[in-house]
Amino acid sequence: MSPFEVVVVGGGIMGASTAWALAARGHDVVLLERFAVVHHRGSSHAETRIFRLGYDEADYIHLGQQALPGWRRLEQETGADLLRLTGALDHGPAVTIDALAAAMNAQGVPHRRVEPLEAARAWPAMAFDEAVLVHPDGGMVFAERSVVAAHEAARRHGATIRTGSAVVGIEVDGAGAVLLLDGGERISASQVVVTAGAWAGTLLGGLVDLPSLQVSAEQPMYFRRRDGIAPLPAFIHRGREDIYGLDSPARGTKVAEHYRDEWLDPDDRPFDADPATAARTSDYVRRWMPGLDPEPIGFDRCLYTTTSTKDFVLDRVGPITVGAGFSGHGFKFAPAVGEVLADLVEGATQPTARFSLSAARADRRSPR
Repeated sequence: MSPFEVVVVGGGIMGASTAWALAARGHDVVLLERFAVVHHRGSSHAETRIFRLGYDEADYIHLGQQALPGWRRLEQETGADLLRLTGALDHGPAVTIDALAAAMNAQGVPHRRVEPLEAARAWPAMAFDEAVLVHPDGGMVFAERSVVAAHEAARRHGATIRTGSAVVGIEVDGAGAVLLLDGGERISASQVVVTAGAWAGTLLGGLVDLPSLQVSAEQPMYFRRRDGIAPLPAFIHRGREDIYGLDSPARGTKVAEHYRDEWLDPDDRPFDADPATAARTSDYVRRWMPGLDPEPIGFDRCLYTTTSTKDFVLDRVGPITVGAGFSGHGFKFAPAVGEVLADLVEGATQPTARFSLSAARADRRSPR
């Protein structure tokens, strides 16, 4: 049997976006997903994710600026409501907010500084005691809805999508690569894109010199707004709290710690709530979010796959293109990441230095 041109391994938001980009360019694409289109074992589930351009690094601002029209294009192709720009804000130490403002100003991102008292009047559900930065091009992306839409768009452009197809090994040969599936099936491909999230390290071990990829099971919590409280903007409380949040229309307001310092096997990870995390998040809400009832009404457990620098890996080695280590802040960039990975497959570009394998390997960590 003739090999497929490109096989994408992993059908979360990054893999689905890559399959969409490649199929739209006319490539023969097969997307293999180990589980279902939407499932709760990885990193692309739950209702909402933050969209923002509020970064202090130009590379991420550029990626966000490329992703924004990509989300709109995906909406146009599928008719789905995926991105709502409700505004976003960052608050915390002035030095941190100043760095954000400087980077956003350099890249032409609209934003404005707000005094804490003015912010509290505008958003009485929240408390502020330091610098506040507001930017209108922020809001929410509907996560599971976006995964479904990206699969649909890829399929409409001719991609073949197979769920329940677990890749257990990849062999590189002179013609490209051979993928071994659970059950013994072998699939040949001229090129392979691995966007397997927490399973990337296992699949690529021995093939690609990856950086350490830390897997953690994060725990966003959901809270009910008090009577009369309007929907909140997406926010990040930077510095000592390292907390983020946004409204999740069907579930309440999501508030979460960002990043757990733990190393897990993605096939042996917790799904139950961690009481200590729930208690800390409730304490945060009690102190900083007077417009919310501090008793949680729900939670999620989702996986982060984190590099030591918190930067992504977008690179190619021979017939293998890698999209990995999205470090808990990648979802918003998915349409742009798909285009970058498609560019790498086509050989049309070299990876951005920040996202190269060599940069990611420069600062390694090991599990404890």
